[in-house]
Amino acid sequence: MRMYAGVDVHRGFCQTTVMDEQGAIVERAKIPTDTEHLAAFFERYRDAHAVIESNTIGEFVYETLDRLGVDVCLASPAQVKAIAQARVKTDTVDATTLAHLLRTNLIPEAWVGDEEVRELRKDVRARRGLRDISTELKNQIYAEMIRKGIAYEDGVLRSKKGRAWVRDQFVDNPRVIARLDLMEQTETTIDEYNKTVLLPKFTEESQAPLLATIPGVGYYTALTVVALIGDVTRFPDSDHLVSYAGLAPRVHQSANVLHLGPITKEGPRELRWVLVEAVHSHLKHCDAKDVCGLCRFYRRLSRRRGKMKATVATAAKLLRVMYWMLKMNQPYRPQGLDPEVGHAGKPPFDD
Repeated sequence: MRMYAGVDVHRGFCQTTVMDEQGAIVERAKIPTDTEHLAAFFERYRDAHAVIESNTIGEFVYETLDRLGVDVCLASPAQVKAIAQARVKTDTVDATTLAHLLRTNLIPEAWVGDEEVRELRKDVRARRGLRDISTELKNQIYAEMIRKGIAYEDGVLRSKKGRAWVRDQFVDNPRVIARLDLMEQTETTIDEYNKTVLLPKFTEESQAPLLATIPGVGYYTALTVVALIGDVTRFPDSDHLVSYAGLAPRVHQSANVLHLGPITKEGPRELRWVLVEAVHSHLKHCDAKDVCGLCRFYRRLSRRRGKMKATVATAAKLLRVMYWMLKMNQPYRPQGLDPEVGHAGKPPFDD
């Protein structure tokens, strides 16, 4: 008889409910969140199907159970709450609810990816975290200059000459000098991280160099897209990929009336951010603006809907282009991919 285990994960412990195919509770247990205790408990339920909610500590529990050979999946927290709203909310209730949803095949499963993809995802997110620290320090320094009434050129902190000028302005201000020192140390760390971690991953990747043929898409953007979407063949078409990224419009339909709202913003936030940044970069660096499908699409839409909406729509279009590049194994072509090469499908610029 198949067993189903719902695991409500916390940093210190996991509240677990195991039930059988009829929904009868077999065992409830509060397990310390470490490899030894998890292994001891699930030794009795190696053939069970387990589910945990997707969160930071949940990743450790998922990987531990996966190594033990347990059939485990991640549940999307937001969608689980939409399915099962409980008046009484305790750890035991949550674990039992997860087990019931798993038993009845109602778990909205979150995509995990294989170990290689998970490690790549951690690598690009670590680099994003370092960049966020640097950006925050820059903003604090700019704020200090504004408070002191010091006029400065945009992007002054990007060059060595500009940073030296800022140091001269605040030579007697340890608050700013400390932030400037930390910012420069962070920038040095980012450069070293790029050289030793991300660039080797980029050269080893088969998909990322293909995406980097798009003007304005660098190795970091390409690696981020690959890490967050994984194997592109898991999406039946580009519409599903755009929906996964949260770039599809909300749909409100009643009878024969259909309204399209703003984008859903579901799925990986980092993916939407990096695609929007890539659009800005592409529009700046593309040398074939007159024939480039993306540039023409942006110009046409910006005249009707404004630059902000046009940028988001072009980000969705860019993701569709990436989908077909990966699906058809072709580098970027401004006028659209060649449908006669590789997988014969609809060209991405046919709009």
